[in-house]
Amino acid sequence: MTHRIAAVPGVLKVGAVQHLPLSGFNWRTDIDVEKTPLPANAEHPRAIWRSVTGDYFGAMSIPLLRGRMFTAADASDAPKVVVINEAMAKHFWPGRDPVGERIVIGNGPRAELATIIGVAGNVRFASPTTPAGDEIYRPNGQQRLMFMHFVVKAAKDPSSLIPSIREAIRAQDPTVPVAEVQAMGELYAASTSTPRTIALLLLAFAGVGLVLGAVGIY
Repeated sequence: MTHRIAAVPGVLKVGAVQHLPLSGFNWRTDIDVEKTPLPANAEHPRAIWRSVTGDYFGAMSIPLLRGRMFTAADASDAPKVVVINEAMAKHFWPGRDPVGERIVIGNGPRAELATIIGVAGNVRFASPTTPAGDEIYRPNGQQRLMFMHFVVKAAKDPSSLIPSIREAIRAQDPTVPVAEVQAMGELYAASTSTPRTIALLLLAFAGVGLVLGAVGIY
């Protein structure tokens, strides 16, 4: 689906994520660092995790600090991989490069061992004023979530691209409904009541991107 949207004239980058920044939804999971076993009866540390696909990091202007981003090769039959944020890297590997280290995600029979392949810049998902916590990104090719939000970075007024993007989605699968369309500036503005912050965020994101919520397998 992302390749069809990327082909729409005026689209610079496109990706998808199951929960958007500032949406109020954050899925958390237990984690363990492979080389740092937990003491007996200790609680597992927890981290927010997000499933992404396409050029999500590019569409959201999230920088790669170390390692690499996901590729099409990170599919369901490939070794499990993750990208973590800078906050998590500093928390568990202070002063060290975590790329190549492995973590256990979840616990019990559904626990998965994954290799860290990259470190991305922090994103304030909870609110513009709340520092980023530990976060894990996973390739949707290894997750296959059915509900995703497309994130599009546009070269011009993003609202002018909506009809073409809707048509690209219908061409791929006419049964996939587009639940909503929203500019990133609107999402940021709704997350804060401070006029100055709203003005700055709208200035930063106006004309840069839009969000499409789509339900279905793509």
